[in-house]
Amino acid sequence: MSCNNLASLYKDQGRLSEAEPLYKRALAIREKALPEGHPDIAMSLGNLSALFHVQKDWPQALNYMRRAAGVLAARAVREGAGSSGNKRELKQNTNLFRAFLAVAYHTDAADPTLRDEGFQMAQWATRTEAAEAIAQMAARQAAGDDELAKHIREGQTSSGNRRAPISA
Repeated sequence: MSCNNLASLYKDQGRLSEAEPLYKRALAIREKALPEGHPDIAMSLGNLSALFHVQKDWPQALNYMRRAAGVLAARAVREGAGSSGNKRELKQNTNLFRAFLAVAYHTDAADPTLRDEGFQMAQWATRTEAAEAIAQMAARQAAGDDELAKHIREGQTSSGNRRAPISA
């Protein structure tokens, strides 16, 4: 999108006041043209947050960052964070979740919801296949009952098989 690219160029050149209306225009276009919750909308929100981060306008940066992270987290929950497409999307957006933590650090530390949000964003930022495997193993062990653990394992295996790409 040309508006977004030009805004990024202006931001990189330090022409922040010229970048802001272009980023906002790109966001408006994407919100109108794309379905709610589309990852490109999250990207536009993240770009605006980054712009306000550079300007040290922490409340504005946090506002846009919350919206961007909310879109990505909702997508992961709705579509299953374990699916291969969502794993890839979450990995590609790790920096956005980490940026949330940086913005939160500079914002009102007395806000208890911010602490909780920061913890959730840290969880999304560090989500890996190894962490997912450990969580699945913990679910089996928490069952305690060998037969129940076996059924949980079968469910996890069949779920993984459904998400695996079909080879020709």
